[in-house]
Amino acid sequence: MHLEQGLRAMKMRTAAGKVRPRAMDGFVRLIEQKYFVVDRYDVAAGGEADVPVNGAGCVVGLRGEAVVKCEGCEEVELPMGRAVVVPASVGEVRVKSGAGASFVRCFAPAGI
Repeated sequence: MHLEQGLRAMKMRTAAGKVRPRAMDGFVRLIEQKYFVVDRYDVAAGGEADVPVNGAGCVVGLRGEAVVKCEGCEEVELPMGRAVVVPASVGEVRVKSGAGASFVRCFAPAGI
């Protein structure tokens, strides 16, 4: 794309901006916009989190190491910096932590 065309296509204003994190039931909602939601989970050493997946999305390791499991899927390691894509058909994943871990769940809200 040419530079001038790229500049014309660019949005100068968006609805995004600073958003105050909200503590919810077992996670912290970081971003909630029309097209995507981002939640942070903190799992204690030896703990696990059942993470609902309402459509396609991903989980991304932020700290520590964990394992992502779902019914009918192979176990996938989730170290810091790795993203695991979760198919829409899964419904829920379980994230198990060894020595404590934090990760984010990113997904598109229903109806998009």
